[in-house]
Amino acid sequence: MVGAADTGASFEPTLWSENFTRGPAVNAASIIIKAPTGRSRLPIVELNESAVRQDRKQIRVRRGSAKRAQLDSSFGNFSRTLDIRAWRFYHAAKKTEFTTSFSRNRANELGLVFAHEYREFFTWTHENLRRTDRTVFGVEDFFSSALAGRFGEAAAYLTMVSLGYVYWDRIAVLAERAMKSAVITHSDCLRRGRAVRARLGVNQPDLEPDFAFENMQQQVALVEAKGSVVDPERDDPSTKDDLRHALRQIDAWATMILPTPHKYYAIGTYFREESDSSDDPSLIAVVDPPAASDPEVEPIEFPPDWIRRGNYGAWLRTMGLNESGNALVTVRKGTGAGFVLPVMTIGKYEFAVLPRGLVEHSGQSMRQGSYVEMLMDFLSWGVRPFFDRLGHPISPASSSCSILLFGLEVGVFQHVARALASPSEPVLLQVESIADDQSAEWFSGSTLPDGSMVGTIRPGHSPPPTRMQEFVL
Repeated sequence: MVGAADTGASFEPTLWSENFTRGPAVNAASIIIKAPTGRSRLPIVELNESAVRQDRKQIRVRRGSAKRAQLDSSFGNFSRTLDIRAWRFYHAAKKTEFTTSFSRNRANELGLVFAHEYREFFTWTHENLRRTDRTVFGVEDFFSSALAGRFGEAAAYLTMVSLGYVYWDRIAVLAERAMKSAVITHSDCLRRGRAVRARLGVNQPDLEPDFAFENMQQQVALVEAKGSVVDPERDDPSTKDDLRHALRQIDAWATMILPTPHKYYAIGTYFREESDSSDDPSLIAVVDPPAASDPEVEPIEFPPDWIRRGNYGAWLRTMGLNESGNALVTVRKGTGAGFVLPVMTIGKYEFAVLPRGLVEHSGQSMRQGSYVEMLMDFLSWGVRPFFDRLGHPISPASSSCSILLFGLEVGVFQHVARALASPSEPVLLQVESIADDQSAEWFSGSTLPDGSMVGTIRPGHSPPPTRMQEFVL
């Protein structure tokens, strides 16, 4: 059952539940999502940069040739393999999606609806991650193509995490915030635009690379992510065109920002359908070009903690703390409101959590007693207004469902609170990454090195001992 708060403060549910109860009801939030289950793999192949850039240069080995028989794929041998758990993939996809600012209602909607898109798109029964087969007369429409692009971003994110990068934000968001903060004049903005157009050889500025990543040593990498589904009949993935375009985007922006990126990555993820009989699997193709030359124009300078501010601001929005998330990324002082949150232990870490919906575990039910105990705990935290908005009756009859939790490691959360209290101080540079430790029988979900968490109480297990702690945001 719920323990006493460390702060000794009395629990005021409205201090944080107001994030869910203001405004009109969100119909999409009444969806019960299916729990992400399973695990799979995506092999990674590193492509030669000059071959990708060069016209009429083939980057695939001819099918059926003697050389092809000696290789892992038509693109060459794999350098390594990315292991992917379904929960972790869902976690990464949510992080990439919430770097864009949404209204509260739109954020609540996306937080749940995406799980249905995610579940229907993939099959996790293969050792190699596959897209579910389309119907015989199906056409790959714009919606499916857009989904593949979003999943490509998630795969690129996990690839960068595997390379030791912890924090990230979208380049467009970073650049816009930096120019506003530095009060860059309109003429300077136009000058930078002309420089980008000249490098790309186009009349209008092209898209910027997707992401800026940062590792624990504060080294920055630019990443452009691509993703698509390979037509099984044509077996002609757009890998070369995609990665050439990605390299051009990186070239144009490589010297446009400070701190100067020390690495650049063009990452394409190419999903195969479940019944695709090609000898190529779903795979990730990576091009890692060398460092850029000297800048032609004065670069846009990011303050040292801005990528981390963007990273945690997006996750606060994912958790439902929209005002605090927006204040963090725009370097504004927080409201100073106290949020008393439940704190649970997963492995050797403690996480402050917020409920975001209901998850159905197919074929599994929680023990009746543990489900009632869990609901009583959550109701005592003051979340009944949240579940009233979901439109679901809270009763033991719903024992196949558990509560979807989004959270942040307590130590990280305290650094975020200090960053909100002192916007001019780069407090987030003191944050330490966490290990992937999920040694808790009750937990089904994912944790990432930046301290973010998403998951549920595992069916058949009682909820863990819980205490309350106040965070001033």
